[in-house]
Parts: sequence; C-alpha cells; structure tokens
Amino acid sequence: MSITEFTKALYKTNKYFDGHTGISWDDLYPLEKKLPPFPAINMEDSLLLINGKQIISVNNIPATNLIELVNGATYKGMHPKIKIKKINTSMAPLLYLCYGIKSPFIIQYKNKEEIKTDTVFTRIPAQPQRKEREMTLPYYLDIYDKESIAVITYSTSAGKHETYLKDFCRLAFKDIIRKKIKYLFIDVTQNPGGNDGMHGYLYNYLLKKSYKFKIMESFSSYMFEKLVEEETQQYKENKKLTKKIANMKAYFYSHNNTYPQKRTYKSWIKGPKFKGKIFIIQSNHTYSAGADFCLYTKSMLKNNCTLVGEECGQYFPYAGNVVDAFLPNSHIQFRYATKITYDPDTYLKNGFLQPDIWYDVNKELELKDYINIIKK
Repeated sequence: MSITEFTKALYKTNKYFDGHTGISWDDLYPLEKKLPPFPAINMEDSLLLINGKQIISVNNIPATNLIELVNGATYKGMHPKIKIKKINTSMAPLLYLCYGIKSPFIIQYKNKEEIKTDTVFTRIPAQPQRKEREMTLPYYLDIYDKESIAVITYSTSAGKHETYLKDFCRLAFKDIIRKKIKYLFIDVTQNPGGNDGMHGYLYNYLLKKSYKFKIMESFSSYMFEKLVEEETQQYKENKKLTKKIANMKAYFYSHNNTYPQKRTYKSWIKGPKFKGKIFIIQSNHTYSAGADFCLYTKSMLKNNCTLVGEECGQYFPYAGNVVDAFLPNSHIQFRYATKITYDPDTYLKNGFLQPDIWYDVNKELELKDYINIIKK
C-alpha cells in the first residue's frame, strides 16, 4: 500500500469516532494556507454539489469516492453546519494528501440532463488581517454603563491561561459588582474547549451556593486501573479506602466499564457575587469544555441563565481526557480519549445543546444586539 492510500484509509476512520478521538486534522491546517482552495461546494442527499449542480468527478476521481472520503474524514456527531464549513476549508488538502490532486481542478458535473466539464483554476487567497483585539489574550470585558450591560468574552478554557483567567475574573467582577450591573453576557461562541476546571474562576462570582451533579463516567480499562493504582499507592495504609477501591473495581467491571461520580461546583472565595441576569452566547463553534460551561451553568442556575445563539457544535456525550500521539514511522498524528462523561441531557436535542433564544451570532454583536436579546 502506498503512503497516499494509507493516508486516505486513516482519514476515513474518523467516521467511527468523535472529535476527541481519531486522526488529527492538524496536518491539514498548514496546507489550507499553502494550497489553492477547492471551489465552494455543498452536500445534499449524498450528492456533492457545486453551484447547485451535481458533481460527477474531479480530475477523474468519481464523486462517490470523494463523498466517501469526506464522510469518513469527518467525525461522528459533527454538527451539519460545521461539517460543510470543514469540508470547504479542507477539501483541497484532503485531495492533495489522498489523491495527489491540486489546482487546476477538472470538474465534471451534471447540468440538467447534460454532462459538462470545466477546468477551474484557483489561487491562494490573501490572508485577512486579524483585528487588534483578536491578537490579545483570550478574555476581555466590555461594560456599557448607561444600559447596565457587561460582556465577558470567554474564548478558551485551555489550562495554559489559568493564571491570567484567575486575575482577569477577579478584576472584571470587581468592576461589574461595584457598578451593580444588571445584565451579564458571557460569550463562548469561539470557545473550542480545554479544561472544565477553568470554569471555576467564573463560578467564584456567579454561584451563591453549592451545586452537585450525579453523572456516569466510562473509562478505558487502562485508565481506570491507572487511577486505582495511584489511589492505592497514595492511601495504601487506609483500610477504609482500600475497601472502597475494591468496591469501585467490582462495580466498574460489572457495569460495562462505567462508574457513578459526583461533580460539585461552588464558589471557593468569600465576598459579593453577581446578582443580575446571566446570558451565555453559544454557537456551532462552541465545543468540549466550552459547551460544558453552557450546559453546567444552565443546569445550575436554570431560569437565571439564558442560553442565546444557536446549537453548540459539540455532540453529547463525548469522550475526554485526550492523549495525543504519533504513528512511529509516518509520524501521522492521532488522538484518543480515555474517558466518557454522561452529562445531564435535559437541555439537549439529538445530542446538541439547544439555546433558549435563537439569535444570529455569526457576526460581531453590538450593543443593539444585547438590548434586543434582553427584550426577548
């Protein structure tokens, strides 16, 4: 098997996994900027369309093969809107890596009952300049004093920003509480996830009491035994805990590698809390820990928390505790999860977290948008 065929076969395995497991798309991202893009396409009823016309082949590769490739390369549970965006940004790298094809693209398509062929030349687009704000750290605060509105942008839950988030929340909420702000918007529309523990720095100022969730977690046997080993070594003199671990193992292996857990969220600091109305702005680009923040906050605060925007992009339940690795010879990157958490599903529909208020968030929101949302 050639390297090209091997690469193609690997990417097509992603359909069996979720976004936290499978062959990494990281190798595609640099190529997206180096290769001329493939023309904009769409998918409907298992057909590949260009300008509404059915594609028959691309550079003599049948469209059925391409559909099989993109369906295989995109993970199970990917939001339909995100899937189309992903296909359009990554089609050129996928064609290049899996078939050795790049611009010009010879596209055969069906126009009514006639089969036509066009040769399409594309160019690498100029990279748009990022706004100054996008080049700063991923958290910032806007306050509209007259309208008593504050907007916190919480654009990542990555642990590497922990120190900054802790200091940011302390200063931001000091200002918000001092000014007696009535409406707080937390924008997670571009939050791809990270570590759920990061949410605690916001909960220090949002939660007035302790909240507990009963959840089920499913571990890989390797990960569970590793956790048990660490607990055993740390508390091997504690007979009560030793008995507890024995009970854990008995339950785990008799219940399909699952174990009940309790998750507790509360404020860890003393002092005043935010007393106003909370709105969380979510989008199809809100994933993993970012989507968890929406789900957990809504589950705890219920009517005092309004989810605004569109469905989160993350499908629930999903696997976590991700480990990144590389194949030894090809150095192709892949990732695998070691745990699945089954979260509360009260606010889910078909596995996706639903907003309370549907709103167009595919733009930069302005003060008038926040006022409109409050009035709904």
